[in-house]
Amino acid sequence: TKRPTHGGCIVSPAVDILCFGGPIVAAVIVMQATRDVPNHDIPLHWWIPLGVVIDVAHVWGTIYRTVLDSEATTRNWALYIVAGPGLLLVTLFVNLVFGTQVGWTLLAYYAIYHFAKQPFGILCLYKARFGEYCPVEHQWDYWTCIAGAAIPTLLSHVVGQKDSLDWFSMDGIFLFRLPV
Repeated sequence: TKRPTHGGCIVSPAVDILCFGGPIVAAVIVMQATRDVPNHDIPLHWWIPLGVVIDVAHVWGTIYRTVLDSEATTRNWALYIVAGPGLLLVTLFVNLVFGTQVGWTLLAYYAIYHFAKQPFGILCLYKARFGEYCPVEHQWDYWTCIAGAAIPTLLSHVVGQKDSLDWFSMDGIFLFRLPV
C-alpha cells in the first residue's frame, strides 16, 4: 500500500479540514441566524449566497476538476457542450408533457441519488490517496452509500408516514407508496 504524502489528506490537513468542516460550521451559523424565519420567507438576498455559494459548493469542485482541467476538457469537450442543453431539453419536455408536479418529483428523486453518490466520491478520493483499489470493495462501498440514502427514502414512502422530506413539498408527489 502506498503511503499518502499528506498524512492521508487529499490536499493537506488544513485544506481538508476547511473544505469538509467549513460547510458544517457555516450551516450551524446560518441555522442559528435563521431559525425563526419560516422556510418560505427567506429573502432573496439571503437565498443567493446560501443556496448558490454554500449549498452548491460541490459544483465549484466539479468545475475545477472538469472545465478548468485542460486534460479533462480535451478528453470530454463534446460531453460538456451537449450535457447542459441536453438536460435542459429533457427537463422542459418532462415539465411540459407530464407537468411540473412530476418534474419536481423526479428532481427530488435525482437529488437523493446525487446526495448518495457524494460520500462515495469522497471515499474514492481517500482510497485513491492510499493507493487502495479492489473491485469488490469498490462495489461494496458504492452500494453501502446508495443504501444509506435509499433506506430513509423508502421509509418515508410508508403509507401513513408524515412526509418529512421537504424535497417533495414543491407540489411534488411520491412515485409509489409502501404498505405499513
